[in-house]
Amino acid sequence: MSTRAMNVKDQVSFKPSEQSCSNFRSNPFARTGKIVRKCVDCGEDISAHHRDAVSLVSVRKVVESNSKIPNEISRGLFLGGFQAAMNVKFLKDENVKLVVNTAGTALERHFPSFGKLIESPVFSELGIDLVRCEWVDSVEQEIHLEEIQFLIVKIYETLHRGHAVLVHCAQGRSRSSTLILAYLMSTTPMAYNEALEHVQSKRSMAQPNEGFEKQLKSWELRNKHLSQKV
Repeated sequence: MSTRAMNVKDQVSFKPSEQSCSNFRSNPFARTGKIVRKCVDCGEDISAHHRDAVSLVSVRKVVESNSKIPNEISRGLFLGGFQAAMNVKFLKDENVKLVVNTAGTALERHFPSFGKLIESPVFSELGIDLVRCEWVDSVEQEIHLEEIQFLIVKIYETLHRGHAVLVHCAQGRSRSSTLILAYLMSTTPMAYNEALEHVQSKRSMAQPNEGFEKQLKSWELRNKHLSQKV
């Protein structure tokens, strides 16, 4: 696993130019594409600014605009969309050995290129264990506690062997963040609100749907029980 300092600004290579301004401001309406990286004042790319001239919020926005790059929530634990699972360079560089697809086989069918990669020898050649959760992003979707416990143990054991873990769904918003939150709530003193605040500080779009949120909050009383499993 990479030994770099876990700082979101490290994901941008800052090379200040003479044209860049002293305070990077991103387009508030942009969410994807190159326009997210452009300063509305000077027109220069975010990387052309001084590191101190760019806020963490702006950096996270830029990082999230690239769907191939997941966010590191804690040391070696990454959260992202399905394209992050297709980023072979990332998987290699970060020594990812466990990928949890919380959107299941439906995601593979909906995105044929993703399904093709999953069926290829790539994951096995990299020694990656793939786990699928057949979760639908719906308030009606029930997630069984036993499944959550199983996943928490898998994640915990992988991380403690010195490897990295990628948890993803389609966008890296609801289903995958639900599992990440369950892991944090089960292995740290954080309750739901604190865990959500932490995750959103790393990946601002992360937000379980109302049904998942309700289930996560109901598990807070079982925090100690879950922790004993790991």
